[in-house]
Amino acid sequence: WIRMLMCELNRVSSHLLFQATNGMDLGAVSMMIYGWREREEVLRFFEKVTGLRMNHNYIRPGGVAADLSDGWQDDVRHLLDIIPPRLDEYEVLLNDQPIFRARLQGVGVLAPAEALALSATGPILRATGYDWDLRRDEPYLAYDRVDFDVVVGTCGDAFDRFAVRLEEIRQSLHIVEQILDLLPDGDYRTQDKKVTPPPRARIDESMEALIHHFKIFTEGFHVPEGEVYAAVESPRGELGCYLVSDGGPKPYRMHIRGPSFANLQTLPHLMHGRLVADAVAVVPSSNVVHVTPASDEYSTTQSVTADPPVPPAVHDNATCESPGVPPTVVGAPGVVLGATVVADDVAAGPEPAALVATTSKVY
Repeated sequence: WIRMLMCELNRVSSHLLFQATNGMDLGAVSMMIYGWREREEVLRFFEKVTGLRMNHNYIRPGGVAADLSDGWQDDVRHLLDIIPPRLDEYEVLLNDQPIFRARLQGVGVLAPAEALALSATGPILRATGYDWDLRRDEPYLAYDRVDFDVVVGTCGDAFDRFAVRLEEIRQSLHIVEQILDLLPDGDYRTQDKKVTPPPRARIDESMEALIHHFKIFTEGFHVPEGEVYAAVESPRGELGCYLVSDGGPKPYRMHIRGPSFANLQTLPHLMHGRLVADAVAVVPSSNVVHVTPASDEYSTTQSVTADPPVPPAVHDNATCESPGVPPTVVGAPGVVLGATVVADDVAAGPEPAALVATTSKVY
């Protein structure tokens, strides 16, 4: 539950940063100030709990590094009080701005089939209308015990990607609100001594505790022999880890499936047939973390200027016109809230095995 709380607040922080930088890139300089202001509130809570604003090293095997700080409920309720009304202000500022809409609507269109072929995940995939979210479709943590809706777009353009992320902030806050009521009492990490180091005070009192601490931090703990792939729904998409164990304390092989690396492949398709000026709207809408290419063969510059390697587009990038309506919020299967498209028009998510096969293409 603590992990889920922190992950959803991190999603809020990430999407607020997108709203800030995306607005600034398109000339809405005020949005940069407002988005950064709300993000600071979330980072302030992170610093209070983990000691750091970013790169927290807070989630550990068997639990988390430390319990939530005193008064954390009041801090979270403060976030729940201030952020939602300011999201409404964002919509007034950006959605009602004709220049902002003209720069995004019908620009950088991606079809569901293209997104799947390119292994895109997260808001980029859902903006195409494809209904897939690991938190709901392959639940982990306690996501199967909270209520939230999956947000999907209707056209797959830059405006849909902006709108999906804005609405996902509201859904994450809805999850956080439920965690406040459902978080049970108990330990913040497992008491299995093979995984959890002893309390610091015990090290000065017990030779066994000192040896135990030494063994964990010098050797680690042994895991069963085999291989596994586990993934979570990060703010930018599927963040997965593939591990092969030989039964020792260190992995025989490990690979991280970063969502931004796969989502970067969509840029040639989003820009195909567009103006150079559209890159200012398209590139921020993909919201990728900068990836340094391993060689010129995979450089971003070469990819964007060359013809897309995966043919052809399912629909013309230049002719799709976004209706400019809020994104669809998909609840239970077959139920569509906010009715911008009917349920039958929303592509069903693939079987889990099919998604793994799709995402593995980038390896």
